Amino acid sequence: MQKIFSQKIRFKQDDGQDYPEWEKVPFGNIYSFLSKINPSEENLTYDTGY
Repeated sequence: MQKIFSQKIRFKQDDGQDYPEWEKVPFGNIYSFLSKINPSEENLTYDTGY
């Protein structure tokens, strides 16, 4: 297990190639924040949850 996490042992893709190295990117580049919606209680439904 320690060899896996230290990357001494690497998993391969189905075609035998190595997986690409991880890259660090700002969180905002992969996720977009939505504004919080607070619907009134009478408009809530079980179908949609809002």
